[in-house]
Amino acid sequence: LEDTTTAIGSAMFVAMKGTGSMAHMMGTLNAIAGAGNMRFQDLNEALGTGLLGSAKLAHLSLQEVGAALAVLTDLGYKASSAGAQLATSFHFLTTPTAKAVTQLGKIGITQFQLAHDIMNNPQGLSAAFKDLRAHLQGIGADQKATVMNALMPGGRGRVLSQLYVMQGRLAPKFAQTSAWSAAQYQGHVAEQMANPQTQLKTAEAQAQAGLVGLGNALLPVVIPALTALLNLNPPRDGAGGVDLVRSPG
Repeated sequence: LEDTTTAIGSAMFVAMKGTGSMAHMMGTLNAIAGAGNMRFQDLNEALGTGLLGSAKLAHLSLQEVGAALAVLTDLGYKASSAGAQLATSFHFLTTPTAKAVTQLGKIGITQFQLAHDIMNNPQGLSAAFKDLRAHLQGIGADQKATVMNALMPGGRGRVLSQLYVMQGRLAPKFAQTSAWSAAQYQGHVAEQMANPQTQLKTAEAQAQAGLVGLGNALLPVVIPALTALLNLNPPRDGAGGVDLVRSPG
């Protein structure tokens, strides 16, 4: 719960595209966790890598980031690892290196063309990949590999290469992460709360809280009473007394 609250607070603080109200944002995060191969805690860890700040600088929305995470976790990435790698790779598309600019120019893509694709489209990441793929058509495999290696260098850029290869899955994942409204999320919460297993866990938690409360209420009464009882019956030896401690033998 604490990590989830931190994730929501971070998204609100960054104020990236697609956040909206707190309820809408919570619904979006819930949809992202459901779209990929991850639990909510996995998503929390991914968002704690600095991913949201990097995504905002790249003009990507929360839903696009969620779609990318969903695709990568389906491929077997840990959410935290995918988040960390994405956080350090978006700039390869928005501010390509000098080497990448040279190679992109050879296929007719200007320095900031992919950045404009991202900024001017609701699904900017998909638009950039489609633009890149269109310009790579009709050239040799060696030249294509040279362009890709320059734009998405091995190591930090590998995660973008994976998304480029799997770009056909980005749009469906984006639809999943974008379709949830605040009202839908509240409806799913209500549905979950009506689940018998949830109700049983809630009852157990309430019972435990009740016992803790009872203990806290009794302690101020019980402790003084026990202390007074011990003071009335101090341990002593001899006739009429209580020999609580006997010496050996």
